[in-house]
Formats: sequence, C-alpha cells, structure tokens
Amino acid sequence: MARFRNKKKKTFVKPVVIKPSVDHVTGDKIPKSFVFSRGKLPGPLKELQKDLRKLMSPHTASNLKVIELLFPF
Repeated sequence: MARFRNKKKKTFVKPVVIKPSVDHVTGDKIPKSFVFSRGKLPGPLKELQKDLRKLMSPHTASNLKVIELLFPF
C-alpha cells in the first residue's frame, strides 16, 4: 500500500496590482518614454532633464542608471 506524502502548505502571496497600459477612454495603448542624455551635462541641463522627466512622469522612467561603455561609438 502506497504512503501519502504531506502536501506543503502554500503561503499567501499578495496579488500584484498592474497599472493598465490601455487608455480607458480611447482604448489605445499608452506610449511610454525615456529621457536621457548623450554625454556629460552641465548642472543647469541636468535640472532641465529632471524637469522634463517630471513633466512626462506618468509614463516615463524617472530613475535611469547610466552605464558607461568601454568602447563608445
């Protein structure tokens, strides 16, 4: 006669709330965007870049990490 194994109890996982990527009025996809610079920027232009990210904030990446390439093109 076969033995029954004890089943592991599953822990409760909170459901992940996903923001809709479709406009509820028109049904079209919402465009997403990035604001980044090419090269080093002086202080006032960095502030302008941050302001532009805030302006486009609902569907724009706010914190982008810059990765320096070994071989720039």
